[in-house]
Amino acid sequence: MTRVDSISIRLKDPIRRPDLDPPEDPVEGLSTLESGLLRFCFDHNRQVSITIGDEELDVWLYPDMYSLIPDLTTMRSHLVLAKDVELGFPERAVNLDLVPLGDRVSCAVRHFGQAISEKEFVLDTARLIEAVEDFLIKIIGLAVEARYISPELGHAVIASCRES
Repeated sequence: MTRVDSISIRLKDPIRRPDLDPPEDPVEGLSTLESGLLRFCFDHNRQVSITIGDEELDVWLYPDMYSLIPDLTTMRSHLVLAKDVELGFPERAVNLDLVPLGDRVSCAVRHFGQAISEKEFVLDTARLIEAVEDFLIKIIGLAVEARYISPELGHAVIASCRES
């Protein structure tokens, strides 16, 4: 039997990053949801700890996780349809390559740039989806609570995650 690795996604304490300029939408092409989440992720930025097996990645809510929210909301449907999912963190020089294998997912954590390496993990598909959905529900809930997006919009995003 193949060993199944654990996965967790945790929000750490809020922190200001003076090295980042406030996000802009100069052509006003963002939807109400995108704009609200963008402002929330910037204004309430914090590190996000992603632990896969014995590998821990520390990324930022903004810009790292914000740019992946659309991919995370459709991850369930991609995995159910046996489609590969790539989650990139270019500022951290890391990619997560997810390949469905029935009720398991092969997860390659690839570091590129100066320190090239790759580690392979096997995740339970249901547990991976649960960890991602829990993270999204937490972010959406905080954005609704802080009034960056409406409760109706928040509920719609969470529902679409669970339906995909």
